[in-house]
Amino acid sequence: MANTYDIKWKNDLKMYMNTFKSFILEGNVNDLQPVELNEGFGYVSLDEAIAEMYSKDYCVVFYDHTKQSGKPIEDSNASDDDDDDEEKTQNKPEEIDDSWFNSFSFYKKTIFSQTGERIPSPNIELFKEYYKKAYLDKLEESSTKDMQGGRIIDIRRIFDVMNDFYEKRKDEKYAEAKPFMFILSGVSRFMTSPGCPDDKENAILMILFNATQIENTSCKLMMFVDKINDLPQNMFDNWASNPNVTKFLTWGPHENVEITKLIIKDWLKGYEEDNYYQWAIEVKEIGEPIGSISVVRINETVNEVEIGYCIGEKWWHQGYTSEAFKRVIEFLFDEVGVKRICAKHDTDNPNSGRVMLKCGLEREGTLRKAGRNSTNAVCDLAVYSILNY
Repeated sequence: MANTYDIKWKNDLKMYMNTFKSFILEGNVNDLQPVELNEGFGYVSLDEAIAEMYSKDYCVVFYDHTKQSGKPIEDSNASDDDDDDEEKTQNKPEEIDDSWFNSFSFYKKTIFSQTGERIPSPNIELFKEYYKKAYLDKLEESSTKDMQGGRIIDIRRIFDVMNDFYEKRKDEKYAEAKPFMFILSGVSRFMTSPGCPDDKENAILMILFNATQIENTSCKLMMFVDKINDLPQNMFDNWASNPNVTKFLTWGPHENVEITKLIIKDWLKGYEEDNYYQWAIEVKEIGEPIGSISVVRINETVNEVEIGYCIGEKWWHQGYTSEAFKRVIEFLFDEVGVKRICAKHDTDNPNSGRVMLKCGLEREGTLRKAGRNSTNAVCDLAVYSILNY
């Protein structure tokens, strides 16, 4: 199993690497991936696995936005006087120190040999150029002032290194430099509110976008967005914790986000079955889920499914639920081959019935005292259906 999976994820990545120079991937760089080791198979973090795969051809650099930007490097003031050797020695740049870059870290095999000795690297020398005063002075004040200074400078470094690399390689001292591969984790967390960047955050994201558009570069940019990790909090905040939303449902409001996480975990496990259907309703403008819609019951005897849905109170009466329901009906009829779709609602919640009618369902009748809502009250259920014959 490990061998098969190891080959598959590597081959998939290699295929895209040969085609694209920039990637936006959904996942967490700390997720473990199977890799082949001397003694067999083992597991390492995703970013380390990628770095190991490409460290021969690329200089792999990780960026951690949670760390402060590295300190500036003073330009060399070497004298033109050949006799002033002592002064040259004093002005000689100190040995590379991790604190110089801080938020950037070079993959260990870029810096150290297998015996632990430091390896002279033209890439590190090149990267130093973007910490020197001469470079920092070139950055316009307007692009850094009050714009999360350190972070935006770091992102500018990534852009400029990628953009300048072709020309920099013409310099003899950088001729042997490998193309850079920048790996950025948690890019979705660059925004305080996912999907809704403020002016400062938008400036950073725009630089990253521009970096993906650079054509004349052999460098790579790999950005990870851990969207799935944002989902529990989005679900909890947007609908699952609101008693007004759950009042007429069969489940009550979540007391904390840990309950939401358990629910989502069950949803993900459900997808191990071929006949499991659970969707989030997402608004493109904000880039986060505002509700859910799912198949809650299947009757294989007559090829029927029952649909359930809910949406955050903030988005009621805006057409989002009916839009999602119509698409689900289309999918279930055309792609799954379902013959009958039904839905029910508490008769004290007529708005839900209006959604069903808007989506083409017809009311069949009322099941008296046939359900119990989240308030533990026994209720009448209105039944609707649509056929595919």
